[in-house]
Amino acid sequence: MNILSSASDPLVTVVIMTYNRAHLIKKAINSVLNQTLKNWKVLIIDDGSTDDTMKTVEPFLKKDNRIDYYRLAKNLGICRVLNIALKIVDTKYMVQLDSDDWLENNALETLLLTMENADENVALAYSNHKKWKSQDHFKLVKQRSFSKEQKYEFLCHSTVYPRFYRTDCLRKVGGWEIDDQYDGRYMEDRRIQFKLIEQYDFLWVNEYLYNLNRITDERQSSYKNQHKYVELKKEFIQHYLKKWGDEYTPKFYLNEKGWLRTELIPKIKQNDDNPHPL
Repeated sequence: MNILSSASDPLVTVVIMTYNRAHLIKKAINSVLNQTLKNWKVLIIDDGSTDDTMKTVEPFLKKDNRIDYYRLAKNLGICRVLNIALKIVDTKYMVQLDSDDWLENNALETLLLTMENADENVALAYSNHKKWKSQDHFKLVKQRSFSKEQKYEFLCHSTVYPRFYRTDCLRKVGGWEIDDQYDGRYMEDRRIQFKLIEQYDFLWVNEYLYNLNRITDERQSSYKNQHKYVELKKEFIQHYLKKWGDEYTPKFYLNEKGWLRTELIPKIKQNDDNPHPL
C-alpha cells in the first residue's frame, strides 16, 4: 500500500450527511474509524436535525481531530448539503456515506488505491454492496463498469454504492442540481451521476465494500416518497435523452414494487433520399 501510505496529507474525505439519525449515525462513523486506511478526513453535515445528533457526535469530535461537524440552522435538503460539502472538501477525493449505512473495513483503502491507479478521466469508483433487509439477512448486489460511451445504458441502470468521487470532476460539472419542484431534496445520486457520465468514465471494483441499510424506513427513498422519485426520474431521463441527441424514446414502466424502470427504443431515422417512406 505504498502509493497510499506515502501521502502526508489525506487524499479522501468521507462526507456523512445526516438528518435526525442520532440512533443510527454511530455505526456509520465507527465504520470509518475501523478502516484499514487511517489517513482520511470525515465531514459530517447535520441538515438541521431536531434530535440528539449533535450530542451523539460530540464524543467522536473530542477523541479524533480527523472528524469535523457542521450543523445547519435549518433543513436545506440533500443536494444543497452536498454542494456545501463540495465547497468545504479540500482532498482529491470525496466519498458519500449515508448516515444509516456503513463501510466494510477495507473500503477506503481499496477504492483509493483503485482511483490512484486509474485514468484521470475516471470520475467515480464504486463497488458491489450488501442490501440489509434485517439485522441478520442481506442481499448481495453486484454491479458493472460504465464508460461515457455507455451513458445510455447507465440511464436505465440502478444507482451505485459507495460513491467515491474525484473532487475536481464534481466541481467541473457544477455540483448537484437544485432547480426542480422539490428543491433538490431527492435523487441526489442520479442527478450527479447523469451529469458526470456525460464527460467521464465510471470504474467498478468487484468487491463488496458497502452496506446499504434497508432495515428501517427512515429515509428519503421510502415508499411514502416513491411518487416523487418516479416523477423526477422520468424528468431526468427525458432531459438527458434530449440533451444527448434525441436518439431514443423512453418506455417507462413500474416494477412489482412500484419503482420506475426504463427501456430505450431507438428512433427510426428517415432516409434523406426517401423522406416520406410508406
